[in-house]
Amino acid sequence: MDDRVLHFRVGLMAVASVLIAVILVLFFGEMPILQRTYLLRIRFPQAPGVTADTPVRKSGILIGRVVRHEFAEDGKVIVTVRINEGVPLKQNEVCRIRGSLLGDAVLEFVPSGDPRQPDAPIQREELQEGVVALDPLEAVADMRTDLKRAIDSIVSTSDKFGQTAQRVDSILKQNEERINRMITMAEQSLTLSQTTFANLNKMIGDEQSRHQLARAIQQLPDLITTTQQAVQQLDLVLKDVQAFSRPLRERGPAVADNLDQSLSKLNATLDQMYLFAQALNNNTGTLGQLVHNRELYDRLNTTIANLEEVSQRLRPIVEDARIFADKVARHPGILVRDAVRPQAGLKGVPGMTPEALAPYQWQTPGINRPGLLAPLLQPR
Repeated sequence: MDDRVLHFRVGLMAVASVLIAVILVLFFGEMPILQRTYLLRIRFPQAPGVTADTPVRKSGILIGRVVRHEFAEDGKVIVTVRINEGVPLKQNEVCRIRGSLLGDAVLEFVPSGDPRQPDAPIQREELQEGVVALDPLEAVADMRTDLKRAIDSIVSTSDKFGQTAQRVDSILKQNEERINRMITMAEQSLTLSQTTFANLNKMIGDEQSRHQLARAIQQLPDLITTTQQAVQQLDLVLKDVQAFSRPLRERGPAVADNLDQSLSKLNATLDQMYLFAQALNNNTGTLGQLVHNRELYDRLNTTIANLEEVSQRLRPIVEDARIFADKVARHPGILVRDAVRPQAGLKGVPGMTPEALAPYQWQTPGINRPGLLAPLLQPR
């Protein structure tokens, strides 16, 4: 093959490769030759991993790249980015630098979460404020101390847990018999509970018991109503008691004084009764002699008996005197006639035999004698 043809073919392949590369670049948008863009300046406290051509994304879509970065007067970093035209950037969004574990950085626009920022397009000429996301490696480094403390706490907790387990094991060994006894009692309680529930089931399962229970439940509203009425009546009674106790409370001091006086009088009466009991128990006093001297008692009893006998003997005389007074009151002339015209005695009167005197006698228990006032009692 001729060298000239070979060189032509190689040049043609090179030109075709360049054209294909340019077409691919244009299609994939890596070079903004045919796409309109604008510059946006963003200030960050720091820019770790940010270099030229660092991608700028929104919602995971590439919208531009970093052009350059420089220091500000206050020590912060100002990053200039080229953003594709037509991408909507709002004032309530913020640009954030996010790093990866491999050290690569990416700028992304995310919602700021500040409700004070309006939902309006950003001012491209103004300097925007950005934030830096926490680097995972730095977060892990910052967490190293806390992680060490947590590990130490876990180790200490495990040691205490082991000591607690040893203590529990020792307690279980020392109280093995008691624990077995408690388990036995628990089994017995469970058995008793099962028996109780079985008996309860039998009681409730009975048809008659269910009817009685249903009847009792039906009567429960009446019982509640009766209870409410009783409570109302009790309320009325309490009101009456309150009305009764109000005057008593008002007259409380006077009642207390009267009660105090009554107690004082009762105390004095009890003292007198005590003195009377002491005098009664004293052998030297009159009452004591009457209680303790048997001879004096017998004499007093004999005197009373004699008085009773005398009163029985005086009863006929008193009766005669009553009859005499009655006759005198009815016939006062007989007494005057007999006093002016004396007559012979009964013994001198002829014919005054006992049979003749019989109408003029009266009977007295234990006494049978002619009346002393026979002339006055003779019939007319």
